Amino acid sequence: AFNRQRLQLLLLTLAFIVGARWIGTTLGLFLVIIAGMWVLGVRNWRQLIGIAGITAATVYALLIWLLNTRLPRGIPEQILGSLLGGGG
Repeated sequence: AFNRQRLQLLLLTLAFIVGARWIGTTLGLFLVIIAGMWVLGVRNWRQLIGIAGITAATVYALLIWLLNTRLPRGIPEQILGSLLGGGG
């Protein structure tokens, strides 16, 4: 069972790395955290959405908006960047 979880988490990580180019870092991270927590057994939707949302928002705020790093930017980052006038 643990090896199956490890394989699923590895595949989720690979999907995030490959897909971040198209959907962006923020949305990709949000989705991969929800999927990863689901694989690990979390079923409470408030926890899933809350933890994934806070993590994705923190990554966006610190790494994309404030530091303007070269992380992949998708539609969510472009919309937030135009609304906030920052590095999106």
